Amino acid sequence: MSPLDPAKLREAVAYETYLLLNVYRLLQEPLQGQYERVWIYPRGSDSPVPLPGRPDHHVIDGVSHWSGGFRVAGGPLIVVTAFKVLDMIVEWIIGPPKSNQWQFNDKAKTFEASVTLPALLKQNPWLTQRFSRLYRELYPLRNTLIHTDRFRAGPGGVAVAPSLGRGAYGDSQVPIQPAQIAAIASVATILARCLDGSWAFNAYLVAQLKWRLDQLASFHREETFGAKQPQLSLVRILRDDQPSVDFDVAQILNDVNQRWLVPTPPGPAVDMRRFGTVFDIEIGITNEGPENTLNVYRIPMTEISRFPIGITKNELQPFLSETAVEVRTFTGSA
Repeated sequence: MSPLDPAKLREAVAYETYLLLNVYRLLQEPLQGQYERVWIYPRGSDSPVPLPGRPDHHVIDGVSHWSGGFRVAGGPLIVVTAFKVLDMIVEWIIGPPKSNQWQFNDKAKTFEASVTLPALLKQNPWLTQRFSRLYRELYPLRNTLIHTDRFRAGPGGVAVAPSLGRGAYGDSQVPIQPAQIAAIASVATILARCLDGSWAFNAYLVAQLKWRLDQLASFHREETFGAKQPQLSLVRILRDDQPSVDFDVAQILNDVNQRWLVPTPPGPAVDMRRFGTVFDIEIGITNEGPENTLNVYRIPMTEISRFPIGITKNELQPFLSETAVEVRTFTGSA
């Protein structure tokens, strides 16, 4: 592969990412930016309400799909496939070997000493360090899974006895729990898709990575972030045409978190406040034209920190996303 050519990386991991995306239904999960919930601040109200008709709860890593059974039986394959993605990322960065084939230790050392890191890794050393450690520590487990029968797979995950390149594990059996298998798959997929340009490396994916990497702390042995499972929300604010729109980002976050108590039939309610909340803001401003229509401005999560207590009408202009939107459509009352 030509180093740092995104198209080459995309091609190299096409099969592996296809499998991981479908096994974990990541295209149906809010991984690329689908909103878990839409909240409305009506005119004159300081309290948000959920958009009517939206699903109350999105099952994370649910097992009602065919992939649930595959995750149980195919845990070893998922780990090996995810490692392959990590391996292809490393080879994409360091380029071809000087001899016919890379030896793992040489490959890992070359990556760790690389001065040609892509911008995403260069600008996020917290990610690079954990990626590098995870890559090293998964290698002996991948070897066992490929070359021996010294592993067990079941509903409790995969238990592996490293046989080659034992690393820090020695001869002890290493458990990889289902959530950790999912985390390895998610980290590999997010990294590959962001590095090859398919996905934007936004605040939501950063939150996903930190949550997943915390689940893998026993492998990379770096400090945890204390991250919560992220939920992506859209917050809509309905206002009349004024010189500025006042809002309090910190209060919005508190409001949304306090209302994440979600009934999940037939079981008890799920307290979604244990999940971290990331949100975009949409502001609907009364249109001077047709009656009961709005101009809608969308402020993405990456820009919200610039406007902690509100935004002026002039500042809103670059965020215009739609015009002549009916009020009932914006508020979900259609």
